[in-house]
Amino acid sequence: MTNETNLADTLCHKAKVNDYESLKLFYKAGVNLNLKNYDNRTVAHIAAVEGHEVLLTFLALEAKFDFTIQDRNGKTPIDEINDQALADKIKKLIVDNTIEVSKDNIEVAV
Repeated sequence: MTNETNLADTLCHKAKVNDYESLKLFYKAGVNLNLKNYDNRTVAHIAAVEGHEVLLTFLALEAKFDFTIQDRNGKTPIDEINDQALADKIKKLIVDNTIEVSKDNIEVAV
């Protein structure tokens, strides 16, 4: 396993447990949040499956995450969101990325 894969696994675990603050620190330190784990899944795939709205909002607005990345099954993070209203909201944030982002905006998104 490569160091990049190990880091991707760590990031995905942080997404699974909704450790938004750690992921934000990784991002601010320059870590590429688009890294893929052994299943080609990313933090956004995991956050989507878990329904972590604040984390997905951060990825869409502040981190400018690439939501087109496909996992080994050809699914994007948006495909993995089980709540249609949340999926629609995240799609809109990706497309209409004109909102001024602050911690307050992200918390309001909850």
